[in-house]
Amino acid sequence: MDTKVILAVIPEQNADSTLAALREQEFRVTRIASTGGFWRQGNVTLLIGVAERQVGEAIDLLRDQCSACRENRRGKGEGSGGVAFILNTEHFERV
Repeated sequence: MDTKVILAVIPEQNADSTLAALREQEFRVTRIASTGGFWRQGNVTLLIGVAERQVGEAIDLLRDQCSACRENRRGKGEGSGGVAFILNTEHFERV
């Protein structure tokens, strides 16, 4: 099975709803607190291990969650939703 790791950086205030949505679809995810961006606002970095065939589904879910966050933040003049990197991996394993 070809596997990928999705590394997604999303706004901290959107993390709980995004994690709930990922878990509802039975994605395994690890949450890491992070900070960055122009305003040094709190972010959350998510590591999501998926089969190659699941990448589109996971990215669509992240896009939906970040779009909702971006709409909520737009009136406050704050930045964008998030960013995701899809990384090749030879192997990952639940331990």
